[in-house]
Amino acid sequence: MAFESARRTWIVMSPALRGILWMVVAQALFSAMSVFARIGTQGVSWQETTLLRCGIGALVAYMIARIRGAPLRITNKKLMWTRSITGTIAMLSIFYVLASPGIPVGDAVTLTSVWPVFVALLSWHFLKEPVGKPVWGAIPVAFCGIALVMKPSFHLASSLAAIAVIGSFFSALAMMSLRSIGPGESDEAIALYFSLFATLVTLCISLPVWKTPDPGTWLFLILTGISGGLGQVAMTRAYSLDNAARISALSYLGIIFTNIFAIPVFGDIPGFWQLVGTAFVILSGVFISLSAQKGDALLGVP
Repeated sequence: MAFESARRTWIVMSPALRGILWMVVAQALFSAMSVFARIGTQGVSWQETTLLRCGIGALVAYMIARIRGAPLRITNKKLMWTRSITGTIAMLSIFYVLASPGIPVGDAVTLTSVWPVFVALLSWHFLKEPVGKPVWGAIPVAFCGIALVMKPSFHLASSLAAIAVIGSFFSALAMMSLRSIGPGESDEAIALYFSLFATLVTLCISLPVWKTPDPGTWLFLILTGISGGLGQVAMTRAYSLDNAARISALSYLGIIFTNIFAIPVFGDIPGFWQLVGTAFVILSGVFISLSAQKGDALLGVP
């Protein structure tokens, strides 16, 4: 009875609200993935961790599709290729940064979470989704936040910051591709074909450095793949339901979730400047979200 009531409540929700809830779930799963990945890369290379994330993610997407009876046919092949290539570049960058012991995992996630700024900047041109003036204030706020997060160890990790920002840019391109693909393709199909493409790429770069994981490492690599695969499906569903800039702004929840998960595991308590920088990055997301909602109101989008 309670399940049926919850199902009916979910059905009558607006697509925008469902998109927001899916994105919250996705960020919780991606945050768990980041923690599992940091532990897993202590036993193997970051290339292997990325490979297992993609391979298991593909399996998760396929199993969900079979359970739901979702079609796995892709009709917009051009956008699917775009999403797969840009998403794979972004994933390689993100996992490289996550695997580095030079910065805490919470800071690594902060640095890879500026892609909503790029989404907001590019969505007007590519998606015809307007953004307001607050976006122009969000850009310097976000990058000041990056500088503050990196300040204590910038001389050691400036290259990681650059790689993280590059990864964020390609994440933005991948997210806009998701929004452009829209509801015509099943979420599972999009996640499956992206994961298969990324698996092929990461397999090629993993073979030269392959090291067979021990049982404990296998466990965390599998958990990385499962949480990442489920998060991928949830995020794909979110982008098919609502405005790209507004959904992207919710990715900043991942920073909060990651720190909550990471502190008891690694003991990485953020310092004063890391907290200030993280707050700046999150604040930039709030600006973007407000701008996206204003643009929707002007266009009459619910």
